[in-house]
Amino acid sequence: MLLFLIGLFLLLLFLGVPIVAAMGIPAAIYFIITEIPLSVLTGTMFKSINSFTMVAVPLFILMGYLINTFRETDRVYTFARTILRNARGYSAKVNVVMSLILSGMSGAALADIAGLGRIQIRAMENEGFTRGYGAGVTLATSIIGPIFPPSIPLIIYALIAEVSGIQILLAGIIPGILIATCLYTYVSVVTNYKLKNVAVKSYEPIKKGETWDSFQKAFPMLIAAPIVIFGMLFGIFSPAEAGAMGVLYLLILGILHKEFTWKGLVDSLKGTFIATSTILLIVTSGSIFTTALTLERLPELISSTLLNFTSTKVVIILIIILMLLIVGMFMDAIPALIMMTPIFLTVATQVGIDPIHLGIIMVFTLMIGTATPPVGMGLYTAASVANVSPSTVAKELVPLYIPILAALLIVAFIPSLTLWVVNLF
Repeated sequence: MLLFLIGLFLLLLFLGVPIVAAMGIPAAIYFIITEIPLSVLTGTMFKSINSFTMVAVPLFILMGYLINTFRETDRVYTFARTILRNARGYSAKVNVVMSLILSGMSGAALADIAGLGRIQIRAMENEGFTRGYGAGVTLATSIIGPIFPPSIPLIIYALIAEVSGIQILLAGIIPGILIATCLYTYVSVVTNYKLKNVAVKSYEPIKKGETWDSFQKAFPMLIAAPIVIFGMLFGIFSPAEAGAMGVLYLLILGILHKEFTWKGLVDSLKGTFIATSTILLIVTSGSIFTTALTLERLPELISSTLLNFTSTKVVIILIIILMLLIVGMFMDAIPALIMMTPIFLTVATQVGIDPIHLGIIMVFTLMIGTATPPVGMGLYTAASVANVSPSTVAKELVPLYIPILAALLIVAFIPSLTLWVVNLF
């Protein structure tokens, strides 16, 4: 039956069947053939989303929509551009910083690309970078959002692995900053090469009070993420409450900045409902598929096979990363996370890998898959936003894997960096 489950799942994926059906159909057939009561199936689906922590998911998504609807993105970008506009390569540097500040409020890579991408790519093109490179940098920096809190994939992992939602979100702080630092260093180093045939632009001098004015407009948004993070750090908010506070804060900003409209709010809610429904369908479908795999003892089989091969923690981590990179090339992050977490959690527990640390490694690695052909949705989203071919973006992205993979290896093999904030608070 195990071969049937995996074989049918892969066949359906190959035929282009939506991932929800590709996981749900084999699982449903398995439950019928094995004569397991269907109440177990429905109970498993209900249990997978029956968690207060899951409330954070639609709230995080709504935050991302409201940021764009109320034009908070434009205010922060204007301030960052004012600060760095006389520095050569400023647009690429602002791209990295913006992803850390704003994508951390929605926790979704595709939201970062779609919401910030047009502004960032256009600015980089205006400075002299190619549109393909702008799309590549935007795609690379979008990886930060799902790592830096708040994060939707980390919330999903917390539910599957049954770990603290607050702890896994806090564990993403330093890795998120590390990714941003590595990418910022890279774009700074290659700027002269990328702009070698572009004349140095002479920018208009900053007008008196312009920097202060742009700072005042951007300040409420600049402190939004720290408010949410520190609220969780000191136990004031749970992840769901942090999401609710974030939404409330953005609604107040929208009113104060005179950007609030009922149409904008309704459109944001519609987008949130659609995105949330998709995630919930994937989670429920994935839960019955992983239950079927567990009943067929797949986690124990893979765990025993790996441990018979090696019990060295470093080698196990490398194997996990390699397997997730391959899986991420063909599956979206959330369904892959649902399927692979029970398998690797069994292995990690036996070799002494902290479940929180494992969650950061898994989400980070799978998000790289979002930017990787042949299925990576981020790649096609960035190409669409930049109006270039996916192959052009992929070509520009290859060198950007260097800082990304460097950050991944640092996170993977120095667990104290990931767990420091968690242990401190």
